[in-house]
Parts: sequence; structure tokens; C-alpha cells
Amino acid sequence: GHLVYARMMHKFLHELWIVDTEEPFKKVFHQWMIHWADWRKMSKRYNNGIQPSELLKEYSVDEVRVGIMFMWPLDQQKNWDIAWFTWVRRFFFNINSAVSIIGNNSSSEVINSKTSELIKKCTDNYELLKYNVIISDLMQFINEAKKNPNDFSKKDIEAFLILLHPLAPETAQQTWKSLWNNTF
Repeated sequence: GHLVYARMMHKFLHELWIVDTEEPFKKVFHQWMIHWADWRKMSKRYNNGIQPSELLKEYSVDEVRVGIMFMWPLDQQKNWDIAWFTWVRRFFFNINSAVSIIGNNSSSEVINSKTSELIKKCTDNYELLKYNVIISDLMQFINEAKKNPNDFSKKDIEAFLILLHPLAPETAQQTWKSLWNNTF
């Protein structure tokens, strides 16, 4: 509905030479539909959706946001599963654990390479809207940091937090502040 009107209005403005571009959007991405396990569609019409306020009683805003983005690729229909939020909560716990044991050491060549690779992969996937892949890569990175804290430096965690920030801004900012005592 709304996209049709936006496009129609933009084309009208283009004909009047008010705007330069012929199309109003560089890229249009249609988001997925969430279903219950029996493939019934969640919708306001059927009054069978998940209330965000109910999720927020159990999970933080960042956990809900990351959990929804981690569940599946944006362009696929999928079934709702609350278990995803448990995995995301473990991810946030691992972030806090890893950050608390990372010292002031410098990172190894292998870790520098992994950090550079993570930045490249996440940047590419942000452009492709593959948030679930980004979150998976971030999970692997922080698990590695938790297992081998002496191989990682605060610079590696800094890069991690910058990549995490668009997905979980509150957590990234709080973690940043705990490491450097200043704002993000």
C-alpha cells in the first residue's frame, strides 16, 4: 500500500522536474512473514501474534532485537521458536564473560587476521542484510575470545563492539563504557 503511493508521488514530482531520480528507492526489500509451528500466519487480523511487552518481561531489548534477527534470513518465511532467545542470552553472557577476562595484552597475528576477516565479512553482510550470518560470526568470534583471552586485545574487542552496535546498541555501549570509561 504505502510503497505504491510513495512511488506514484515520486514519479509525479519527477515529471514536474522537482526530483532528479525516476524511482523513489534505490533498493526495496520485502521482509519475511512469521508463522507458528503449524504454519498458521501471525497477524493482527487473527489476533495471534507475539506481544513485544511479553518478551520484554523476560529478555532485554537487545536480546529480543538480536533474537529476531538471528532466527533466519530476512527473505524467508519461518516458524516462531522462543528457543532462539535462550541462545542469544547465552551470547550476551559470553560477551560479558570474555570482556571481563581480556587483559591489556596485544593480539597475535592469527587473531589480528581473524579480526580483519570478521570486519570484512560483517561489513559485506550488513550491505546484503544478512543479519543472522553477522550474529553467527560475532558469536564465533566472542566464543574464541572467551576460550583464549590471552590471544585477544582490547582493540579486537573494540572492533567486535563496533560491529555489534547496529544490532545491539545498548549492550555495545554498556560494554564499551565498562572497558574504556567513556561513551561509544
